[in-house]
Amino acid sequence: LILAECGTLSLVYALAGGRKAHGRALRSAGFYALLFLPAYTAQAHFDSLPVFLMLLGLWLALSGRWALAGLATGLGVMTKLLPALVLPVGLRRLAPDLLRSWRPLLTAPAFRYALAFLIAVLLIATPFLYRNPRLLLAPLDIQRLRPPWQTVWALLDGYYGFGVAPGDVRDLTVLERPAWEGRVPYGALNLALVALYAWLYLKRADWPSRKTAVAFTGLSLVLLFEFSKGWSPQYLLWLLPLLAVLWPGWRGAAYALSLTAVNYLESHGFFILLPEARWLLVFTTVARAVLLALLAGTLVLEYLDLQERHRRWWRGLAMAPAALTLVALPLLTGPLLHAYTESRYRVEPARPAVEALAAEAAPGAAVYFLQPPDLERFYPHLHRSMRLRTLDERAPDGDLVRHLEEQLVAGDPAEIWLVQPVDGDFPLAEAAHAALDGLTYPLGESVVGPYRLSRWLPRWTLRQDGLPVVFSESIALLGRRAEASGDSLAVTLAWQAVAPLSAPLSAFVHLAPEGSPPAAQDDGPPAWPWPEGEIVADRRAFSTLGLPPGAYRLTVGLYHPDTGDRLTLSDGSDHLDLATVEIGRDGTVTLR
Repeated sequence: LILAECGTLSLVYALAGGRKAHGRALRSAGFYALLFLPAYTAQAHFDSLPVFLMLLGLWLALSGRWALAGLATGLGVMTKLLPALVLPVGLRRLAPDLLRSWRPLLTAPAFRYALAFLIAVLLIATPFLYRNPRLLLAPLDIQRLRPPWQTVWALLDGYYGFGVAPGDVRDLTVLERPAWEGRVPYGALNLALVALYAWLYLKRADWPSRKTAVAFTGLSLVLLFEFSKGWSPQYLLWLLPLLAVLWPGWRGAAYALSLTAVNYLESHGFFILLPEARWLLVFTTVARAVLLALLAGTLVLEYLDLQERHRRWWRGLAMAPAALTLVALPLLTGPLLHAYTESRYRVEPARPAVEALAAEAAPGAAVYFLQPPDLERFYPHLHRSMRLRTLDERAPDGDLVRHLEEQLVAGDPAEIWLVQPVDGDFPLAEAAHAALDGLTYPLGESVVGPYRLSRWLPRWTLRQDGLPVVFSESIALLGRRAEASGDSLAVTLAWQAVAPLSAPLSAFVHLAPEGSPPAAQDDGPPAWPWPEGEIVADRRAFSTLGLPPGAYRLTVGLYHPDTGDRLTLSDGSDHLDLATVEIGRDGTVTLR
């Protein structure tokens, strides 16, 4: 295939004028050599070979070497059918004024052209015809079974996949499967293509000119691709040599690069990176259809030599692909980055832990990691709402626990989280826990995916005036914190069991008008089992939405869930007043 590409490069030079127009021909060859797609396609698809044979057949026909032209075209057709589009071009070269006289088609050159073509076709086809004619026609027959792909017709039929044959054509039983049935009338579409092609083909044009033959070959391919049931990325390889021959400058570059960009965006952006972003396939498919339509219009003006007569149209069609690309690509950057981020997040191993932190951590919480790679996984998703850091284990004075304490208190966080991988031994984790034990109350620990998340409540964030108080000589309240935000109220309590418990206890947090039953509350056990001496951080939250404006008392207490009996304080009361809450007419909450 690399040899075929070398041949294509030589033929681009020859079709652009060769040694007779060396400067322009060399420019065309250089233009083609610098394109990305040919080298890429040669590594994955075999289209380089039939493209070379198509161009060879076209060049030989333009050179008047009819027998060799027929032979090359026949070889191309038996490799892939598209080189058959050169045959009508050769016939018009033989009979430029076909509408007035078709007699040149009965001359010796035309006979040699047709005979050489038939010989090439039959030499390859005969073994198949002898073995089983259906083997020869199977690649054509299977097209009726295939769904459309990567075209506007595929979008209309609701198919968003790529072009995969429904089976191996060497197994003829595949052909017994039912044909694809869609909303698009492909028979009518094919008739429209034939009618449009015939109308353009029979138009008066300067057929002795090389430019006319090259332009009409390109126009034939573009029309076929526009009306075709499917499109594959390698199809663009058929157009690029002709663009290099016709317009080895900014005009050809605008079409070549914009079509290549759409191709790459579709084949790699959608099918590999973002297969769920169907909007991207819709964009690339419609954009390619528009670009091909513009290219068809430009080729019609070139084929019929109407550039001077329709100069304004010519400039507009030439500028359009460059303008569309310059406008579309910047506009796509944001949606593409967002779609890529979402797609990577869906397969991110840390996703469960990220979502757990997002749901449970308080805004502005400090989250510490033991190693930088873990921080990198969490950072893109949480850095706007939390302070994410990696713990530094290089203690200058050798006292690692003290060194970690200095890091943990930095910034005065209202809440601290420690994230560590479940698998692996991390000595730094032991030192971090030792530092946290001296500074905080534990709020609990959970394993989420491959990470262990431990939550800690800094002691300095709790009010301790009037505390500790002991309920029924068993549970002590060490500290409390109340926070109001909009129409919500959050209360954090630090409890300690000072005596063994034989049954679970429930805590209540009530919001009640003076002398009235609670208007809002949050009840539940702080912990169970609850060993003696263990400190538990208990966080409660409830909404004040819908409560009448006025003053409310925020109270806390403990009770036995089986009997409802409350535990009492040393003064005989069964609750502790934490704060006075004012609810305004606009629903906002103020603590006093």
